[in-house]
Amino acid sequence: MVRAGRSSLRTRADAERLGQRLRERPARVVLVGGGFISFEVASVCRELDIPVTVLVRDAVPLARAVGAPLGAFMAEVARDVGVDLRLGAAIARMEADGRGRLAGLVLEDGDRIETDCLVVAIGAARNVEWLDGAGLAADRNGLRCDRFCRALRADGTAADGIFAAGDVAHWPNPHDGDALVAVEHWGNAVAQARIAARNMLAQDPAGMVPHDHLPDFWSQQFGLTIKLLGLTAGADAFAVVRGAMAERRFLAVFGKAGRTVAVASVDSARWLPAYRSAILEGAPFPPLPGGLDAPRRIETQVLEETAR
Repeated sequence: MVRAGRSSLRTRADAERLGQRLRERPARVVLVGGGFISFEVASVCRELDIPVTVLVRDAVPLARAVGAPLGAFMAEVARDVGVDLRLGAAIARMEADGRGRLAGLVLEDGDRIETDCLVVAIGAARNVEWLDGAGLAADRNGLRCDRFCRALRADGTAADGIFAAGDVAHWPNPHDGDALVAVEHWGNAVAQARIAARNMLAQDPAGMVPHDHLPDFWSQQFGLTIKLLGLTAGADAFAVVRGAMAERRFLAVFGKAGRTVAVASVDSARWLPAYRSAILEGAPFPPLPGGLDAPRRIETQVLEETAR
Protein backbone atom coordinates (compact mmCIF):
# COMPACT_ATOMS: atom_id res chain seq x y z
CA MET A 1 0.00 0.00 0.00
CA VAL A 2 1.24 3.49 -0.90
CA ARG A 3 1.38 5.60 2.26
CA ALA A 4 3.64 8.45 1.10
CA GLY A 5 4.60 10.23 -2.11
CA ARG A 6 1.18 11.58 -3.10
CA SER A 7 0.08 15.19 -2.71
CA SER A 8 -2.47 17.75 -3.84
CA LEU A 9 -2.26 21.54 -4.10
CA ARG A 10 -5.16 23.29 -2.37
CA THR A 11 -3.69 25.29 0.50
CA ARG A 12 -0.62 27.36 1.31
CA ALA A 13 0.66 24.50 3.42
CA ASP A 14 0.31 22.17 0.43
CA ALA A 15 2.32 24.64 -1.68
CA GLU A 16 5.07 24.85 0.92
CA ARG A 17 5.31 21.07 1.17
CA LEU A 18 5.42 20.69 -2.60
CA GLY A 19 8.05 23.44 -2.85
CA GLN A 20 10.22 21.60 -0.33
CA ARG A 21 9.76 18.34 -2.24
CA LEU A 22 10.87 20.00 -5.49
CA ARG A 23 13.93 21.44 -3.75
CA GLU A 24 14.85 17.86 -2.91
CA ARG A 25 14.91 17.27 -6.70
CA PRO A 26 12.86 14.11 -7.23
CA ALA A 27 13.93 11.96 -10.16
CA ARG A 28 10.54 12.53 -11.83
CA VAL A 29 7.33 14.32 -10.92
CA VAL A 30 4.04 12.95 -12.23
CA LEU A 31 1.00 15.22 -12.37
CA VAL A 32 -2.53 13.92 -12.86
CA GLY A 33 -4.97 16.38 -14.42
CA GLY A 34 -5.25 18.61 -17.44
CA GLY A 35 -5.98 21.96 -15.80
CA PHE A 36 -4.04 25.05 -14.80
CA ILE A 37 -2.65 23.68 -11.53
CA SER A 38 -1.17 20.69 -13.32
CA PHE A 39 0.38 22.77 -16.11
CA GLU A 40 1.69 25.48 -13.78
CA VAL A 41 3.42 22.90 -11.56
CA ALA A 42 4.80 21.22 -14.69
CA SER A 43 6.17 24.60 -15.78
CA VAL A 44 7.96 25.04 -12.45
CA CYS A 45 9.42 21.55 -12.74
CA ARG A 46 10.87 22.32 -16.15
CA GLU A 47 12.30 25.61 -14.90
CA LEU A 48 14.09 23.56 -12.22
CA ASP A 49 15.13 21.00 -14.86
CA ILE A 50 13.14 18.27 -13.11
CA PRO A 51 11.70 15.61 -15.45
CA VAL A 52 7.90 15.74 -15.39
CA THR A 53 5.06 13.68 -16.79
CA VAL A 54 1.50 15.01 -17.07
CA LEU A 55 -1.34 12.50 -17.35
CA VAL A 56 -4.55 13.84 -18.88
CA ARG A 57 -7.60 11.64 -19.36
CA ASP A 58 -9.09 13.97 -21.99
CA ALA A 59 -7.92 14.29 -25.60
CA VAL A 60 -7.06 17.99 -25.10
CA PRO A 61 -5.71 19.59 -21.92
CA LEU A 62 -7.06 22.88 -20.53
CA ALA A 63 -10.02 22.72 -22.94
CA ARG A 64 -12.63 23.38 -20.26
CA ALA A 65 -10.93 26.62 -19.23
CA VAL A 66 -9.55 28.05 -22.47
CA GLY A 67 -11.21 26.03 -25.22
CA ALA A 68 -9.88 23.20 -27.34
CA PRO A 69 -7.79 25.30 -29.78
CA LEU A 70 -5.83 26.99 -26.99
CA GLY A 71 -5.61 23.73 -25.08
CA ALA A 72 -3.99 22.06 -28.09
CA PHE A 73 -1.65 25.05 -28.43
CA MET A 74 -0.53 24.74 -24.78
CA ALA A 75 -0.02 21.00 -25.23
CA GLU A 76 2.45 21.77 -28.02
CA VAL A 77 4.21 24.39 -25.87
CA ALA A 78 4.52 21.96 -22.96
CA ARG A 79 5.99 19.22 -25.11
CA ASP A 80 8.47 21.63 -26.69
CA VAL A 81 10.01 22.36 -23.27
CA GLY A 82 10.31 18.68 -22.41
CA VAL A 83 7.06 17.80 -20.64
CA ASP A 84 6.14 14.15 -21.12
CA LEU A 85 2.47 14.87 -21.85
CA ARG A 86 0.24 11.84 -22.15
CA LEU A 87 -3.30 12.38 -23.38
CA GLY A 88 -6.07 9.87 -22.92
CA ALA A 89 -4.05 8.43 -20.04
CA ALA A 90 -5.09 7.23 -16.59
CA ILE A 91 -3.52 5.39 -13.67
CA ALA A 92 -4.42 1.71 -13.21
CA ARG A 93 -2.47 1.23 -9.99
CA MET A 94 0.28 2.68 -7.80
CA GLU A 95 3.28 0.67 -6.64
CA ALA A 96 5.07 1.13 -3.32
CA ASP A 97 8.59 0.33 -2.16
CA GLY A 98 9.37 -1.66 0.97
CA ARG A 99 8.74 1.40 3.18
CA GLY A 100 5.33 2.18 1.75
CA ARG A 101 6.55 5.11 -0.35
CA LEU A 102 5.42 5.59 -3.90
CA ALA A 103 7.82 3.91 -6.33
CA GLY A 104 5.95 3.85 -9.60
CA LEU A 105 2.68 4.04 -11.51
CA VAL A 106 1.17 1.58 -13.94
CA LEU A 107 -1.12 3.17 -16.51
CA GLU A 108 -4.25 1.66 -17.99
CA ASP A 109 -2.36 0.99 -21.23
CA GLY A 110 0.18 -1.09 -19.29
CA ASP A 111 3.02 1.43 -19.39
CA ARG A 112 4.95 1.93 -16.15
CA ILE A 113 6.43 5.21 -14.90
CA GLU A 114 9.00 5.27 -12.11
CA THR A 115 8.30 8.13 -9.71
CA ASP A 116 8.22 8.91 -6.01
CA CYS A 117 6.37 12.23 -6.39
CA LEU A 118 2.76 12.27 -7.55
CA VAL A 119 0.66 15.46 -7.57
CA VAL A 120 -3.07 15.01 -8.02
CA ALA A 121 -4.75 18.01 -9.70
CA ILE A 122 -8.03 16.68 -11.03
CA GLY A 123 -10.37 19.41 -9.80
CA ALA A 124 -12.75 19.64 -6.88
CA ALA A 125 -16.28 18.61 -5.98
CA ARG A 126 -18.56 21.31 -4.60
CA ASN A 127 -19.45 20.71 -0.97
CA VAL A 128 -23.25 20.80 -0.98
CA GLU A 129 -24.03 17.55 0.84
CA TRP A 130 -24.53 19.41 4.12
CA LEU A 131 -27.50 21.16 2.48
CA ASP A 132 -29.43 17.91 2.05
CA GLY A 133 -32.90 18.33 3.46
CA ALA A 134 -32.66 22.14 3.55
CA GLY A 135 -35.12 22.57 0.69
CA LEU A 136 -32.60 24.46 -1.44
CA ALA A 137 -31.80 23.93 -5.11
CA ALA A 138 -28.38 22.29 -4.69
CA ASP A 139 -26.75 19.62 -6.81
CA ARG A 140 -23.33 18.70 -8.22
CA ASN A 141 -23.26 22.04 -10.05
CA GLY A 142 -23.49 23.96 -6.78
CA LEU A 143 -26.11 25.99 -4.92
CA ARG A 144 -28.50 27.60 -7.38
CA CYS A 145 -28.69 31.38 -6.93
CA ASP A 146 -30.43 34.29 -8.59
CA ARG A 147 -28.62 37.31 -10.01
CA PHE A 148 -28.66 38.97 -6.57
CA CYS A 149 -26.70 36.02 -5.06
CA ARG A 150 -29.78 34.82 -3.16
CA ALA A 151 -29.99 31.07 -2.74
CA LEU A 152 -33.03 29.54 -4.40
CA ARG A 153 -35.38 26.95 -3.00
CA ALA A 154 -36.15 23.78 -4.89
CA ASP A 155 -39.25 25.50 -6.32
CA GLY A 156 -37.13 28.35 -7.76
CA THR A 157 -38.13 31.04 -5.28
CA ALA A 158 -35.55 33.02 -3.29
CA ALA A 159 -34.77 31.78 0.22
CA ASP A 160 -34.99 34.65 2.68
CA GLY A 161 -31.68 35.60 4.26
CA ILE A 162 -29.56 32.98 2.46
CA PHE A 163 -26.88 34.14 0.03
CA ALA A 164 -23.97 32.39 -1.70
CA ALA A 165 -20.71 33.42 -3.34
CA GLY A 166 -17.66 31.73 -4.81
CA ASP A 167 -17.15 28.29 -6.32
CA VAL A 168 -20.32 26.83 -4.80
CA ALA A 169 -22.65 29.47 -6.30
CA HIS A 170 -24.45 28.42 -9.50
CA TRP A 171 -25.70 31.69 -10.96
CA PRO A 172 -27.03 33.24 -14.21
CA ASN A 173 -24.29 34.88 -16.27
CA PRO A 174 -25.71 38.15 -17.70
CA HIS A 175 -23.00 38.17 -20.39
CA ASP A 176 -24.18 34.88 -21.87
CA GLY A 177 -27.96 35.08 -21.93
CA ASP A 178 -28.21 34.18 -18.23
CA ALA A 179 -26.70 30.74 -18.84
CA LEU A 180 -26.01 29.13 -15.46
CA VAL A 181 -22.35 29.06 -14.45
CA ALA A 182 -20.21 28.28 -11.44
CA VAL A 183 -16.89 30.12 -11.75
CA GLU A 184 -13.93 28.50 -10.00
CA HIS A 185 -11.67 31.50 -9.65
CA TRP A 186 -10.79 33.82 -6.78
CA GLY A 187 -11.59 36.98 -8.78
CA ASN A 188 -15.23 35.99 -9.11
CA ALA A 189 -15.37 34.84 -5.49
CA VAL A 190 -14.22 38.26 -4.26
CA ALA A 191 -16.55 40.21 -6.54
CA GLN A 192 -19.52 37.97 -5.78
CA ALA A 193 -18.92 38.12 -2.04
CA ARG A 194 -19.05 41.92 -2.16
CA ILE A 195 -22.38 41.87 -3.98
CA ALA A 196 -23.78 39.22 -1.63
CA ALA A 197 -22.74 41.26 1.42
CA ARG A 198 -24.24 44.44 -0.02
CA ASN A 199 -27.52 42.69 -0.77
CA MET A 200 -27.63 41.14 2.69
CA LEU A 201 -27.61 44.66 4.10
CA ALA A 202 -30.24 46.01 1.72
CA GLN A 203 -33.38 47.18 3.49
CA ASP A 204 -35.64 45.70 0.81
CA PRO A 205 -35.26 43.79 -2.48
CA ALA A 206 -35.62 47.01 -4.47
CA GLY A 207 -32.25 48.10 -3.09
CA MET A 208 -30.38 45.01 -4.23
CA VAL A 209 -27.86 45.07 -7.08
CA PRO A 210 -27.12 42.18 -9.48
CA HIS A 211 -23.83 40.32 -9.68
CA ASP A 212 -22.46 41.53 -13.02
CA HIS A 213 -18.86 40.28 -12.95
CA LEU A 214 -17.18 39.38 -16.24
CA PRO A 215 -15.04 36.37 -15.30
CA ASP A 216 -11.33 36.83 -15.89
CA PHE A 217 -8.12 35.09 -14.92
CA TRP A 218 -4.48 34.75 -15.89
CA SER A 219 -1.78 32.12 -15.74
CA GLN A 220 1.97 32.03 -16.31
CA GLN A 221 3.42 28.80 -17.63
CA PHE A 222 6.36 27.76 -19.81
CA GLY A 223 7.47 31.37 -20.21
CA LEU A 224 4.08 32.58 -21.49
CA THR A 225 1.43 34.77 -19.86
CA ILE A 226 -2.11 33.71 -20.66
CA LYS A 227 -5.07 35.95 -19.87
CA LEU A 228 -8.73 35.27 -20.52
CA LEU A 229 -11.90 37.36 -20.25
CA GLY A 230 -15.33 35.76 -20.33
CA LEU A 231 -16.17 32.08 -20.43
CA THR A 232 -15.44 29.71 -23.30
CA ALA A 233 -18.02 27.07 -22.30
CA GLY A 234 -20.52 26.59 -25.10
CA ALA A 235 -18.51 28.63 -27.60
CA ASP A 236 -19.10 27.47 -31.18
CA ALA A 237 -16.46 29.53 -33.01
CA PHE A 238 -12.84 30.59 -32.54
CA ALA A 239 -10.57 33.00 -34.40
CA VAL A 240 -7.10 34.50 -33.96
CA VAL A 241 -7.55 38.23 -34.50
CA ARG A 242 -4.15 39.63 -33.50
CA GLY A 243 -0.69 38.12 -33.95
CA ALA A 244 -0.27 34.44 -34.78
CA MET A 245 -0.26 31.18 -32.82
CA ALA A 246 2.90 30.12 -34.65
CA GLU A 247 4.68 33.14 -33.15
CA ARG A 248 3.31 32.31 -29.68
CA ARG A 249 2.10 35.87 -29.33
CA PHE A 250 -1.54 36.37 -30.24
CA LEU A 251 -5.06 37.27 -29.22
CA ALA A 252 -7.99 34.95 -29.92
CA VAL A 253 -11.73 35.47 -29.69
CA PHE A 254 -14.52 33.00 -28.96
CA GLY A 255 -18.00 33.33 -30.43
CA LYS A 256 -21.36 31.87 -29.55
CA ALA A 257 -24.42 32.19 -31.78
CA GLY A 258 -22.77 35.07 -33.63
CA ARG A 259 -21.78 37.04 -30.51
CA THR A 260 -18.37 37.56 -28.92
CA VAL A 261 -18.34 35.81 -25.52
CA ALA A 262 -14.67 35.47 -24.56
CA VAL A 263 -11.18 36.60 -25.51
CA ALA A 264 -7.80 35.10 -24.65
CA SER A 265 -4.34 36.60 -25.02
CA VAL A 266 -0.94 34.93 -25.04
CA ASP A 267 1.79 37.50 -24.36
CA SER A 268 -0.45 40.07 -26.04
CA ALA A 269 -2.63 41.66 -23.36
CA ARG A 270 -2.70 45.23 -24.63
CA TRP A 271 -5.80 44.54 -26.74
CA LEU A 272 -7.84 43.06 -23.88
CA PRO A 273 -9.57 46.30 -22.76
CA ALA A 274 -11.07 46.81 -26.22
CA TYR A 275 -12.33 43.26 -26.37
CA ARG A 276 -13.73 43.46 -22.85
CA SER A 277 -16.04 46.16 -24.20
CA ALA A 278 -16.94 43.94 -27.16
CA ILE A 279 -18.00 41.12 -24.82
CA LEU A 280 -20.01 43.44 -22.56
CA GLU A 281 -21.77 44.94 -25.57
CA GLY A 282 -22.49 41.55 -27.15
CA ALA A 283 -20.61 42.62 -30.29
CA PRO A 284 -20.79 40.41 -33.40
CA PHE A 285 -18.17 37.69 -33.76
CA PRO A 286 -15.40 38.34 -34.61
CA PRO A 287 -15.29 42.02 -33.55
CA LEU A 288 -12.80 44.81 -34.25
CA PRO A 289 -11.44 43.71 -37.65
CA GLY A 290 -8.26 45.23 -39.02
CA GLY A 291 -5.20 46.62 -37.28
CA LEU A 292 -1.45 46.61 -37.82
CA ASP A 293 -0.93 43.24 -36.15
CA ALA A 294 -4.11 41.58 -37.41
CA PRO A 295 -3.85 38.61 -39.78
CA ARG A 296 -4.47 39.47 -43.42
CA ARG A 297 -7.39 37.12 -43.31
CA ILE A 298 -9.20 36.10 -40.14
CA GLU A 299 -10.05 32.42 -40.32
CA THR A 300 -12.88 31.24 -38.12
CA GLN A 301 -12.69 27.74 -36.70
CA VAL A 302 -15.94 25.98 -35.89
CA LEU A 303 -15.77 24.29 -32.50
CA GLU A 304 -17.25 20.84 -32.26
CA GLU A 305 -19.47 19.94 -29.31
CA THR A 306 -17.15 17.10 -28.34
CA ALA A 307 -14.17 19.46 -28.15
CA ARG A 308 -15.68 21.84 -25.62
